[in-house]
Formats: sequence, C-alpha cells, structure tokens
Amino acid sequence: TTLFRSWINLPERLIIRRTLIIGVKIYMDKEQFKKIVHSVMKENGFRRKGSSWYKSTDECIVLLNLQHSLYSSLYYINLACMPQKFAHGELYPKEPCCYVRTRIPKQGINGENYHEITDLETDINDNERESGIIHILKDYCLPTLDKLGSIKGINQFYSEKPYLNDIQRNILAVINEFHPDNEQ
Repeated sequence: TTLFRSWINLPERLIIRRTLIIGVKIYMDKEQFKKIVHSVMKENGFRRKGSSWYKSTDECIVLLNLQHSLYSSLYYINLACMPQKFAHGELYPKEPCCYVRTRIPKQGINGENYHEITDLETDINDNERESGIIHILKDYCLPTLDKLGSIKGINQFYSEKPYLNDIQRNILAVINEFHPDNEQ
C-alpha cells in the first residue's frame, strides 16, 4: 500500500483497514482475497501456512500458493506437488522446492480471464471477483491438485501437456523410477 499511497499521495487516514481507495474507486485488498481462498481450501481439507495451503495424500503433498507480483496487484496462483518419497518428513514444502510445479493459465477453459480476476486493481466489483476466485479454485485448481495427489495422476497431468522440457522429463523419470508399477 505504500506504493499506492505515494503514487496518489493519500494520507494514511484515508486508507481503510480492509479496502484500498484509489481516487474514488474501491479495490479488494489482499486479506479479503486470501480469506476467500482460505474458505474454499479449508472446505476441501487443506491447511494454511503463510500464503500456501497444503494437503497430504498417501503418495504426495499438494499445495496451492499465492504469489504476489512485484509490479502490480496481480496474484499468481501456483500449484505444486511433492511426492512423499522425496519430502523427507517435511509437512510443508515450499512451492519452489516441489518437484511438480505449475501456474494457473491466464485464460480459463471457457475463455475467462483468470488474471483479470486475480489482479486486485482491475475494475471488477467485489461480488464478481469473489465468485470468479471461487470458480478458479473449484473448476481449475482443486481438480488439478486432486490429479497431482498421486503418481499416476502426475503422469496423467504431464501426458496432457503438449510439450515437456528436459527438466520436466527428467523429474517425471525420477518420480517413476521409485514407482515402477505405475502406468505411464
């Protein structure tokens, strides 16, 4: 909020606790955004630690991570998975340390602009943004995380990708080496 205050030169007293005012426009703040994410993730069995939500399965630890852009009020939603065999007892692996990582796309399956919804400065009223966030989580994030909850699902996830880079191919090979009975 310091950047915004200096940008439009608003005194501290004009910044409302839960809402940032820019001109006459009122925008959702990060705490409201995280509260919406938290309610959906908690409802689906995830536990929060910082800006990440975790869930363990027999084979993997899956997580959703919110990453704030350095250049705007956009939040990236990162999805990741750490196979239990490689977690070494860690219950809450950091997203960059996970073997399988992806980010929600800019466009949804039905043409929705996900970045418009997760950018807290776009001109969307709070009710539309809230329903958009819930839609992203329930229709894209949770099904992807369910898939990443098993080694078979990881293989399926990668098989749906049109192009795998060398790092992704090598990670998949290492994961499958420890689970040779899984279909590829």
